[in-house]
Amino acid sequence: MSKTKFLIQFIVSFLILSCSTAKNNKISVARLDSIHNYYLIYGLKDGYVYKIVSPKVMNAKYQNRIKVGKIYGFHVLPIIDNSIKFAPANFLDVTCVAFTDTTKICIEDGCLPNLYYSNEIDGLYTNK
Repeated sequence: MSKTKFLIQFIVSFLILSCSTAKNNKISVARLDSIHNYYLIYGLKDGYVYKIVSPKVMNAKYQNRIKVGKIYGFHVLPIIDNSIKFAPANFLDVTCVAFTDTTKICIEDGCLPNLYYSNEIDGLYTNK
């Protein structure tokens, strides 16, 4: 196979995979919990458990309350950014994140090695 043909096949495969992956943002809420002034939303997606952190709010800007067992289409983003250079040499070395002086949220066994948030979640409410 020529290099050009291989490169074209690679690019086409990459684009197809990227598009199909981008559409799959469905997260099933498995559990809700809280610690101090933060909600913890445990979401299942593609066989992985995402631990999503959302600050508690008095008046949520969204109307749809998040419920266990429901599926939502919100996008989640990592809280621990492995591109930022800070004390640990590897972001996998981070096991907990201090949100305030009294609130530390840790990564748990069985969850992806990060904490997540979503701009589409406000407290325990979502716009999805």
